[in-house]
Amino acid sequence: MYLRGKAAAVQRKVRKIGGIYIVVKLIEQNLEDFSLLIASGSPVPGGGSGAALTAALGASFIAMVARITAGKHDFAVCGREQGCGHLCEHGCGQEFGRIVDKADKLRRLFLRLVDEDAAAYEHFTAAKETTAATAAASAAAAEALRGCVEPPLKMLEGAYSGLLLAQELAAAYYPPTASDIGIAALNLETAARGAYLTVHINLKHIKDGAFAVETAKKSRAILDRAEAAAAEIYASVKKYVET
Repeated sequence: MYLRGKAAAVQRKVRKIGGIYIVVKLIEQNLEDFSLLIASGSPVPGGGSGAALTAALGASFIAMVARITAGKHDFAVCGREQGCGHLCEHGCGQEFGRIVDKADKLRRLFLRLVDEDAAAYEHFTAAKETTAATAAASAAAAEALRGCVEPPLKMLEGAYSGLLLAQELAAAYYPPTASDIGIAALNLETAARGAYLTVHINLKHIKDGAFAVETAKKSRAILDRAEAAAAEIYASVKKYVET
């Protein structure tokens, strides 16, 4: 009862700038308010925004592990040579720096998608609720619905990119961070699956058959690769922590 009452009372925060009130971005909410917004019963933020935040956490863990490992060159576990670290002849230090840069970029992308997914749905809802029964209004609603596919599709692609980085880290890492690599992979796999589901729930209502078929095929292929990468990382980490 407490959660229901408090969740129902939570509203998107607004900020006054130059006499104009604007809605505060979802990523600027604190964690408690963000979770309560999801629990409130409002369709926004929804699963797409939640999946984007999950992906951002996965990318953050990748950056964390790479930074920690780069600073522990005597302890890095390198698949090319046991004990190989970021100062070794293999140039692992440069590799860690590259992984950090890419992971940080992905983290920022996923955080933007938290709000972009919500904005796309709100735009579609507004277009759908227009009272003008015209061809132009129908076309606008259809275009807005297609716009709802774009954020989760970007998210799916980004999650797979993040999993490729996690695969690299799984071959060279500071041993105590092994579980963090696994958690990064689990977050990114969950985000990829969530993004896939969000893409397809929108495709169900799109009348452009060619677009729907092509997007479904593309998203399925990416998800298959993402799940395979995540399974490989999890198996590797699980084996390490259990032995």
